[in-house]
Amino acid sequence: MRRRDLLCAAGLAPLAACRRSQTGPLQTIKFGVQPFPGMSVFYLGLERGYFRDAGLDIQTEVLTSGSQVSSALASGQLDAALNSSGPGMFNLVARGGPLRIVMGREVISPVCGDAAVVYARKKVFPEGTGDIRRWIGKHFSTGNKTGLGEYFLDTILTSAGLDPKKIQRTSLSAAEAAAAITSGAIDAVLNATNLRLGLDSRPEIVRETAGATAIDQLQYSYVYFGPRLLAADPAIGASVLRAYLRASREFVTGATPQFLKDYVTSKGLNSSVLQECRSSFTPDGSIETKDLQVAIDWAVSRQYVEKGLSAESVIDRRFWDLARAKA
Repeated sequence: MRRRDLLCAAGLAPLAACRRSQTGPLQTIKFGVQPFPGMSVFYLGLERGYFRDAGLDIQTEVLTSGSQVSSALASGQLDAALNSSGPGMFNLVARGGPLRIVMGREVISPVCGDAAVVYARKKVFPEGTGDIRRWIGKHFSTGNKTGLGEYFLDTILTSAGLDPKKIQRTSLSAAEAAAAITSGAIDAVLNATNLRLGLDSRPEIVRETAGATAIDQLQYSYVYFGPRLLAADPAIGASVLRAYLRASREFVTGATPQFLKDYVTSKGLNSSVLQECRSSFTPDGSIETKDLQVAIDWAVSRQYVEKGLSAESVIDRRFWDLARAKA
Protein backbone atom coordinates (compact mmCIF):
# COMPACT_ATOMS: atom_id res chain seq x y z
CA MET A 1 0.00 0.00 0.00
CA ARG A 2 1.28 3.45 -0.87
CA ARG A 3 2.14 5.91 1.88
CA ARG A 4 -0.79 8.16 0.95
CA ASP A 5 -3.22 5.20 1.23
CA LEU A 6 -1.79 4.28 4.60
CA LEU A 7 -2.32 7.83 5.82
CA CYS A 8 -5.89 7.87 4.46
CA ALA A 9 -6.70 4.61 6.17
CA ALA A 10 -5.40 5.99 9.44
CA GLY A 11 -7.33 9.24 8.99
CA LEU A 12 -4.09 11.23 9.01
CA ALA A 13 -4.08 12.60 5.48
CA PRO A 14 -6.17 15.49 4.14
CA LEU A 15 -9.31 14.09 2.57
CA ALA A 16 -8.53 15.84 -0.68
CA ALA A 17 -5.50 13.59 -1.01
CA CYS A 18 -7.63 10.53 -0.23
CA ARG A 19 -10.16 11.46 -2.92
CA ARG A 20 -7.45 11.63 -5.57
CA SER A 21 -6.87 7.90 -5.11
CA GLN A 22 -9.49 5.86 -6.97
CA THR A 23 -8.79 2.80 -4.83
CA GLY A 24 -8.15 4.47 -1.46
CA PRO A 25 -10.49 3.65 1.44
CA LEU A 26 -13.23 6.03 2.54
CA GLN A 27 -13.12 7.68 5.94
CA THR A 28 -15.85 6.10 8.10
CA ILE A 29 -17.99 8.59 10.04
CA LYS A 30 -20.63 7.38 12.51
CA PHE A 31 -23.47 9.91 12.28
CA GLY A 32 -26.40 10.20 14.69
CA VAL A 33 -29.77 11.38 13.40
CA GLN A 34 -33.39 11.44 14.56
CA PRO A 35 -36.46 10.47 12.46
CA PHE A 36 -37.73 13.98 11.65
CA PRO A 37 -38.13 16.12 8.49
CA GLY A 38 -35.30 18.31 9.84
CA MET A 39 -32.90 15.57 8.71
CA SER A 40 -33.79 16.27 5.05
CA VAL A 41 -30.56 18.08 4.15
CA PHE A 42 -28.44 15.28 5.59
CA TYR A 43 -30.35 12.61 3.68
CA LEU A 44 -30.20 14.63 0.47
CA GLY A 45 -26.41 14.63 0.82
CA LEU A 46 -26.43 10.88 1.36
CA GLU A 47 -28.77 10.14 -1.54
CA ARG A 48 -26.80 12.29 -3.98
CA GLY A 49 -23.46 10.88 -2.87
CA TYR A 50 -22.02 14.17 -1.67
CA PHE A 51 -20.46 12.66 1.45
CA ARG A 52 -18.95 9.82 -0.58
CA ASP A 53 -17.62 12.38 -3.08
CA ALA A 54 -15.84 13.96 -0.12
CA GLY A 55 -14.16 10.67 0.75
CA LEU A 56 -16.58 9.75 3.51
CA ASP A 57 -18.42 6.55 4.34
CA ILE A 58 -21.35 7.74 6.47
CA GLN A 59 -22.83 5.15 8.82
CA THR A 60 -26.11 6.40 10.30
CA GLU A 61 -27.54 5.58 13.69
CA VAL A 62 -31.13 6.66 14.28
CA LEU A 63 -31.77 7.69 17.89
CA THR A 64 -35.05 8.80 19.44
CA SER A 65 -34.00 11.57 21.82
CA GLY A 66 -31.56 14.44 22.06
CA SER A 67 -30.16 13.14 25.34
CA GLN A 68 -29.26 9.85 23.67
CA VAL A 69 -27.45 11.74 20.94
CA SER A 70 -25.42 13.87 23.35
CA SER A 71 -24.39 10.89 25.48
CA ALA A 72 -23.40 8.84 22.44
CA LEU A 73 -21.31 11.71 21.12
CA ALA A 74 -19.51 12.39 24.38
CA SER A 75 -18.72 8.69 24.84
CA GLY A 76 -17.30 8.37 21.33
CA GLN A 77 -20.02 6.01 20.08
CA LEU A 78 -20.82 8.65 17.46
CA ASP A 79 -18.45 10.88 15.52
CA ALA A 80 -21.03 13.49 14.49
CA ALA A 81 -24.72 14.22 14.94
CA LEU A 82 -27.60 16.54 14.16
CA ASN A 83 -29.20 17.67 17.40
CA SER A 84 -30.78 20.58 19.22
CA SER A 85 -29.09 22.39 22.08
CA GLY A 86 -30.19 21.62 25.62
CA PRO A 87 -29.28 21.17 29.27
CA GLY A 88 -27.89 17.67 28.79
CA MET A 89 -25.40 18.84 26.20
CA PHE A 90 -24.47 21.95 28.21
CA ASN A 91 -23.81 19.88 31.33
CA LEU A 92 -21.61 17.46 29.40
CA VAL A 93 -19.51 20.34 28.08
CA ALA A 94 -19.33 21.94 31.54
CA ARG A 95 -17.90 18.66 32.88
CA GLY A 96 -15.26 18.55 30.17
CA GLY A 97 -17.14 16.30 27.76
CA PRO A 98 -15.57 16.07 24.28
CA LEU A 99 -18.43 17.29 22.11
CA ARG A 100 -18.89 20.66 20.45
CA ILE A 101 -21.21 22.53 18.12
CA VAL A 102 -19.46 22.97 14.78
CA MET A 103 -22.18 24.41 12.54
CA GLY A 104 -25.63 26.01 12.75
CA ARG A 105 -28.50 24.08 11.21
CA GLU A 106 -32.15 24.81 11.99
CA VAL A 107 -34.23 27.80 13.09
CA ILE A 108 -37.83 28.41 14.10
CA SER A 109 -40.02 29.23 11.12
CA PRO A 110 -43.78 29.83 11.40
CA VAL A 111 -44.22 28.77 7.76
CA CYS A 112 -42.21 25.55 7.99
CA GLY A 113 -42.58 22.58 10.29
CA ASP A 114 -44.27 22.63 13.66
CA ALA A 115 -41.72 23.77 16.25
CA ALA A 116 -43.23 26.25 18.75
CA VAL A 117 -46.67 25.90 17.12
CA VAL A 118 -49.63 25.92 19.54
CA TYR A 119 -52.64 23.61 19.37
CA ALA A 120 -55.44 25.08 21.50
CA ARG A 121 -58.98 24.22 22.55
CA LYS A 122 -61.37 26.61 20.84
CA LYS A 123 -63.63 26.76 23.91
CA VAL A 124 -60.75 27.99 26.06
CA PHE A 125 -59.43 30.37 23.39
CA PRO A 126 -62.58 31.59 21.58
CA GLU A 127 -60.58 34.45 20.06
CA GLY A 128 -57.60 32.28 19.22
CA THR A 129 -54.06 32.35 20.62
CA GLY A 130 -52.75 35.14 18.40
CA ASP A 131 -52.55 37.52 21.36
CA ILE A 132 -49.97 35.84 23.57
CA ARG A 133 -51.34 37.69 26.60
CA ARG A 134 -54.33 35.32 26.45
CA TRP A 135 -52.00 32.44 27.32
CA ILE A 136 -51.59 33.64 30.90
CA GLY A 137 -53.38 31.42 33.39
CA LYS A 138 -53.88 28.60 30.89
CA HIS A 139 -52.67 25.01 31.16
CA PHE A 140 -50.11 23.95 28.53
CA SER A 141 -48.35 20.70 27.74
CA THR A 142 -44.76 21.27 26.57
CA GLY A 143 -43.29 17.78 26.40
CA ASN A 144 -40.11 17.00 28.34
CA LYS A 145 -39.74 19.26 31.38
CA THR A 146 -36.15 20.15 30.53
CA GLY A 147 -36.62 20.11 26.77
CA LEU A 148 -37.25 22.45 23.87
CA GLY A 149 -40.96 22.92 24.60
CA GLU A 150 -40.24 24.57 27.94
CA TYR A 151 -37.46 26.64 26.40
CA PHE A 152 -39.66 27.77 23.50
CA LEU A 153 -42.58 28.64 25.79
CA ASP A 154 -40.46 30.65 28.23
CA THR A 155 -38.71 32.48 25.38
CA ILE A 156 -42.03 33.32 23.70
CA LEU A 157 -43.51 34.69 26.92
CA THR A 158 -40.39 36.66 27.80
CA SER A 159 -40.32 38.20 24.32
CA ALA A 160 -43.89 39.39 24.92
CA GLY A 161 -42.96 40.89 28.30
CA LEU A 162 -44.91 38.24 30.23
CA ASP A 163 -44.03 36.19 33.30
CA PRO A 164 -43.40 32.54 32.32
CA LYS A 165 -44.38 31.45 35.83
CA LYS A 166 -47.99 32.46 35.19
CA ILE A 167 -48.68 29.51 32.92
CA GLN A 168 -49.43 26.04 34.25
CA ARG A 169 -47.38 23.30 32.56
CA THR A 170 -47.63 19.56 32.29
CA SER A 171 -44.96 17.29 30.79
CA LEU A 172 -46.68 14.82 28.46
CA SER A 173 -45.66 12.71 25.50
CA ALA A 174 -47.26 13.55 22.16
CA ALA A 175 -49.79 10.75 22.56
CA GLU A 176 -50.60 11.75 26.13
CA ALA A 177 -50.95 15.40 25.14
CA ALA A 178 -53.33 14.48 22.32
CA ALA A 179 -55.56 12.59 24.75
CA ALA A 180 -55.36 15.33 27.38
CA ILE A 181 -56.30 18.21 25.08
CA THR A 182 -59.13 16.20 23.52
CA SER A 183 -60.59 15.42 26.95
CA GLY A 184 -60.16 18.98 28.19
CA ALA A 185 -57.56 18.07 30.85
CA ILE A 186 -55.25 20.71 29.37
CA ASP A 187 -55.94 23.86 27.38
CA ALA A 188 -53.16 23.82 24.81
CA VAL A 189 -50.13 21.95 23.48
CA LEU A 190 -46.93 23.72 22.46
CA ASN A 191 -45.02 21.50 20.07
CA ALA A 192 -41.44 20.88 21.12
CA THR A 193 -40.39 19.33 17.80
CA ASN A 194 -40.72 20.01 14.09
CA LEU A 195 -42.79 16.83 13.77
CA ARG A 196 -46.33 17.92 12.90
CA LEU A 197 -48.81 16.82 15.55
CA GLY A 198 -51.93 17.18 13.41
CA LEU A 199 -54.21 17.76 16.40
CA ASP A 200 -56.14 20.38 14.42
CA SER A 201 -57.88 17.58 12.52
CA ARG A 202 -60.22 17.59 15.50
CA PRO A 203 -62.97 20.24 15.17
CA GLU A 204 -62.54 21.45 18.75
CA ILE A 205 -58.84 22.27 18.31
CA VAL A 206 -57.15 25.06 16.35
CA ARG A 207 -53.52 25.23 15.20
CA GLU A 208 -51.90 28.66 15.44
CA THR A 209 -48.41 30.03 14.82
CA ALA A 210 -48.30 33.12 17.05
CA GLY A 211 -45.68 31.49 19.27
CA ALA A 212 -43.47 30.47 16.37
CA THR A 213 -43.83 33.96 14.91
CA ALA A 214 -42.71 35.53 18.20
CA ILE A 215 -39.40 33.64 18.05
CA ASP A 216 -39.09 33.45 14.26
CA GLN A 217 -35.52 32.58 13.16
CA LEU A 218 -34.40 31.55 16.65
CA GLN A 219 -31.62 29.02 15.98
CA TYR A 220 -31.94 25.88 18.07
CA SER A 221 -30.37 22.98 16.17
CA TYR A 222 -26.79 22.28 15.16
CA VAL A 223 -24.21 19.91 13.74
CA TYR A 224 -22.09 18.40 16.52
CA PHE A 225 -18.75 16.60 16.51
CA GLY A 226 -17.56 14.08 19.08
CA PRO A 227 -14.05 13.28 20.34
CA ARG A 228 -12.66 11.49 17.27
CA LEU A 229 -13.42 14.29 14.81
CA LEU A 230 -12.46 17.00 17.30
CA ALA A 231 -9.03 15.43 17.72
CA ALA A 232 -8.46 14.52 14.06
CA ASP A 233 -7.07 16.59 11.22
CA PRO A 234 -9.59 19.46 10.83
CA ALA A 235 -9.68 18.72 7.09
CA ILE A 236 -11.73 15.61 7.83
CA GLY A 237 -14.38 17.48 9.80
CA ALA A 238 -14.36 20.27 7.23
CA SER A 239 -15.11 17.75 4.48
CA VAL A 240 -18.17 16.56 6.46
CA LEU A 241 -19.47 20.12 6.73
CA ARG A 242 -18.67 20.94 3.12
CA ALA A 243 -20.71 17.98 1.89
CA TYR A 244 -23.58 18.96 4.20
CA LEU A 245 -23.50 22.57 2.99
CA ARG A 246 -23.53 21.40 -0.62
CA ALA A 247 -26.76 19.51 0.10
CA SER A 248 -28.16 22.42 2.12
CA ARG A 249 -27.79 24.86 -0.77
CA GLU A 250 -29.69 22.49 -3.04
CA PHE A 251 -32.40 21.72 -0.50
CA VAL A 252 -33.30 25.35 0.19
CA THR A 253 -33.62 25.97 -3.56
CA GLY A 254 -36.00 23.07 -4.14
CA ALA A 255 -34.23 19.69 -4.18
CA THR A 256 -36.17 17.06 -2.24
CA PRO A 257 -34.68 13.85 -0.83
CA GLN A 258 -36.55 10.58 -1.14
CA PHE A 259 -36.35 10.46 2.66
CA LEU A 260 -38.74 13.41 2.95
CA LYS A 261 -41.12 12.03 0.31
CA ASP A 262 -41.28 8.72 2.17
CA TYR A 263 -41.77 10.52 5.48
CA VAL A 264 -44.70 12.55 4.16
CA THR A 265 -46.33 9.40 2.77
CA SER A 266 -45.81 7.31 5.91
CA LYS A 267 -47.23 10.04 8.17
CA GLY A 268 -50.13 10.89 5.89
CA LEU A 269 -49.04 14.52 5.64
CA ASN A 270 -50.16 17.02 3.02
CA SER A 271 -47.82 17.07 0.03
CA SER A 272 -47.30 20.81 0.58
CA VAL A 273 -44.77 19.84 3.26
CA LEU A 274 -42.46 18.80 0.42
CA GLN A 275 -42.10 22.42 -0.67
CA GLU A 276 -42.83 24.59 2.36
CA CYS A 277 -40.11 23.37 4.72
CA ARG A 278 -37.19 25.20 3.16
CA SER A 279 -36.99 28.29 5.36
CA SER A 280 -36.10 26.57 8.63
CA PHE A 281 -32.48 25.87 7.66
CA THR A 282 -29.38 28.04 7.99
CA PRO A 283 -28.04 27.62 4.43
CA ASP A 284 -24.49 28.82 5.11
CA GLY A 285 -24.15 26.96 8.43
CA SER A 286 -23.40 30.08 10.48
CA ILE A 287 -23.84 29.79 14.24
CA GLU A 288 -26.00 32.42 15.95
CA THR A 289 -23.99 32.84 19.13
CA LYS A 290 -26.61 35.10 20.68
CA ASP A 291 -29.33 32.46 20.34
CA LEU A 292 -27.08 29.78 21.81
CA GLN A 293 -26.30 32.02 24.79
CA VAL A 294 -30.03 32.57 25.35
CA ALA A 295 -30.49 28.78 25.54
CA ILE A 296 -27.59 28.40 27.99
CA ASP A 297 -28.80 31.23 30.22
CA TRP A 298 -32.32 29.78 30.24
CA ALA A 299 -31.00 26.37 31.33
CA VAL A 300 -28.94 27.99 34.09
CA SER A 301 -31.92 30.06 35.29
CA ARG A 302 -33.97 26.86 35.54
CA GLN A 303 -31.11 25.19 37.43
CA TYR A 304 -30.91 22.46 34.79
CA VAL A 305 -27.24 23.28 34.23
CA GLU A 306 -24.68 23.13 37.02
CA LYS A 307 -22.85 26.32 36.08
CA GLY A 308 -22.91 29.09 33.54
CA LEU A 309 -21.11 28.74 30.23
CA SER A 310 -20.22 31.13 27.47
CA ALA A 311 -21.64 30.18 24.09
CA GLU A 312 -18.13 30.25 22.62
CA SER A 313 -17.02 27.50 25.02
CA VAL A 314 -19.59 25.18 23.42
CA ILE A 315 -18.47 25.96 19.85
CA ASP A 316 -15.48 24.79 17.80
CA ARG A 317 -15.30 26.94 14.64
CA ARG A 318 -12.19 25.40 13.05
CA PHE A 319 -14.10 23.04 10.80
CA TRP A 320 -16.68 25.54 9.51
CA ASP A 321 -13.98 28.14 8.85
CA LEU A 322 -11.97 25.62 6.84
CA ALA A 323 -15.05 24.32 5.02
CA ARG A 324 -15.98 27.85 3.90
CA ALA A 325 -12.42 28.69 2.93
CA LYS A 326 -12.25 25.71 0.55
CA ALA A 327 -15.86 25.73 -0.62
